[in-house]
Order: sequence, then structure tokens, then C-alpha cells
Amino acid sequence: MNLNLFSRRTAQYALARSLGFVLLALASVCAFAQQRPDAGQVLEQTRQPLRLPPPDEPVLPKPPEPKPALPSSPQLRVTVQQFTFTGNTLYPEEALQAQVTEFIGKELDFEGLNEAATKVRAFYRTRGYFLAQAYLPQQAIRDGKVEIGIIEGRVGEVELDRKEGAHFADSLLVGILGSHLKQGQIITETGLERPLLIINDLPGAQVTSEIRPSRILGAADLRVNVSQAGGRFNGSVDADNQGNRFTGEYRAGA
Repeated sequence: MNLNLFSRRTAQYALARSLGFVLLALASVCAFAQQRPDAGQVLEQTRQPLRLPPPDEPVLPKPPEPKPALPSSPQLRVTVQQFTFTGNTLYPEEALQAQVTEFIGKELDFEGLNEAATKVRAFYRTRGYFLAQAYLPQQAIRDGKVEIGIIEGRVGEVELDRKEGAHFADSLLVGILGSHLKQGQIITETGLERPLLIINDLPGAQVTSEIRPSRILGAADLRVNVSQAGGRFNGSVDADNQGNRFTGEYRAGA
């Protein structure tokens, strides 16, 4: 059997499968905290992950700061005359308008307006932008004009946690991650998978990753864990992004 091919197929399957779920890690963390750590656990906890430095120059222009989300209002009803968009840099307004033409001229409640935003989000996600969000920002709706805010999903801080016993040079792992994942870069599912698959192809490497909320607006932080699997070839991604104060919902690689 071609182990290299098996490794890549196994990793691709695990990555694609895992990116479809939000994993709530809080319960397991609390359970671990209640256990008395042994010497190995104490040693493991003293190993600090490496944080990749930000690029010298911004990868892309800084996006507009997202607005807080519009609170749910059962009384809201509006006959939509026009949608406007903020935060979009990847696609022109014409492409986004095409996603919501069915709602123009209709009287919509809050749920109906959210459905229009969901159409825009689906447009991004079917093109690989798995962290993209479209939402209704706070606004005063006048003359039937409704704003849809867009968060395209950028790379925040990237951390590398090389586990005890993983015999890979930090410089090698940081170089792989840093060449593919740059702070401020809009991320796609393929763009995230690529460096993880490269690391996973190293003999004996086992890779997991977590996506977390970032202190950088409109971004998500990535933590990459690399361990030694004793010659096995395996890999997975655990997408754990706990939303933010702008969208008020969970975000994951669905």
C-alpha cells in the first residue's frame, strides 16, 4: 500500500469531516481541571506554544470594523426596496445583489431579513470561505433600504504547539505555517488544509487544529497541535470557533 497516498486521503477525509462541526471543548477542559495532574501533565503544561509573528506588511487592506448585530424584533416588518452591503472585499456588490433579488419588493419580518443574509453567507461558503458570515447590523431602516454586514473570515493569530516527544524542528513547522497562513489573510477551507496536510505528510506527524475567536475583529485564531504518532500517518482538524459579539452565533467550517 502506498502509505503516502493513504496518509493524504486519511487526512483529507478527517479534515473535511471535522470542519463541519463546532466542538464545545469547555466541558472537557473543566473535567481535566478536576483531575490531579501527574508529572507528565505538569511538564506538558509548561510547554508554551509558539506564536507566529505577524507579517511586516498587511496582507490585505484592513476591513471596516464590523457593527454590532441588530437585536431580534418580532415587531419589525419592512417592504424591502434595496439591500446594501458593507465589509465585502472579495466580491462586488452586483454579485451579492444577485443573491437577494427574490426578496426585493416583499414585506419581510426579522426572520425574513435574516434569510436574505443567510443567502449571502451561503454564497461565500459554497466558494470555500467557511468562516464567512453575513448578518444584520444595527441600523435605522428607512425607505426600505436594508444593510447586510459581511465578515469574510480572516486569519488572526496562529499558534504552534509541538507536543513533548514530537521530533520536528520548530523552524520547519513555523516555516510551513507562516508561508501559508498570514495574519489578516482571508482564509478558505483549502487554504487551511494545505499547510496541515504538508505537516501531516512528515513521517510520524499527527496534526490537530482548533479555530478560536480572535481579539482581532473579523478574524479567527488558529492553534495547530503537532505530536509524534510513532510512525503512523494521521490527521484531523477540530474547528472550535465560539462566535463573537457581532454575529451572536457560532461559527464553524460548515
